[in-house]
Amino acid sequence: MSPTTVAAEATATLNRTAKRRLKTRQQLLDATQELILEKGLERISTDDITEAADLGRRTFYNHFDNKHDCVVAALKDRYRDFVLRAATAADRKLDAAQSLTNSAINVFNEMAKDPITQKLTDQPQLLAEAIAASQGEHLAEDYLNGLEQGTFKAVSSAEVISSITLWGFVGLLIDTIDQDRGEEQGTAWARFVLFNLGVEQSEIERLIENASKLSE
Repeated sequence: MSPTTVAAEATATLNRTAKRRLKTRQQLLDATQELILEKGLERISTDDITEAADLGRRTFYNHFDNKHDCVVAALKDRYRDFVLRAATAADRKLDAAQSLTNSAINVFNEMAKDPITQKLTDQPQLLAEAIAASQGEHLAEDYLNGLEQGTFKAVSSAEVISSITLWGFVGLLIDTIDQDRGEEQGTAWARFVLFNLGVEQSEIERLIENASKLSE
C-alpha cells in the first residue's frame, strides 16, 4: 500500500470518527432539550439524558463535564440558530445599526416565545451563559462595524457595554416571559441597546421603523 493510500485511509477514518462524535453530541443535546420541555431542568439528571439519548454514562462524560455544561451547550446551539436567522454577515457589514436593530428585535422575540427558554426563567445565570456564548461574537462585530461607520459612540468601555447588554437582555427576557408582555418588548429592547450605544433618538426611531417594515 502506498503512503498516499495510507494517508487517505487515515483521513477517512478521522472524518468518520469526527462525524460519529458530532452525531453523538447532537443526540445528547436533543435529549436534553426534550427533557427540559417534559420535566423542567431541576427534575432531570445526567442519567435521564443518557437514557433518553440511548447512550452510556461514559459517552456523556466524553462530551460534557456535567449536566450544567450540557444544558448550556444545548441552549447555545439553539440560540445561535436564532441569531444566524436574524441577519447575515453581509447585512452586518453593510449597515451595522440596522442589522443590530433587526437582530435585537427578532432574536429577543424568538427567545421570549421559545418553549425551552420559558422553562428556564428561574435560571438567569444559566441563560446569561448561553446567551453570551451564542450572541457575543455577532454583537461585538456589529459594535465594531457601527463604531467604524460612525453610527455608534464609545460611551463606555466594550466590557461595560457587554455586561449591561447581557444582563439587561436576561432581565427583560425573564420579565417578558413571566408577565406575558408580548412581542412589543423586542422593540423596547432594541431601543435600550441603541440608546446605550449613543444613537440619537430620532435615528433610533428611524431604525425601529425600518425594522418594522422589513418584518411585514
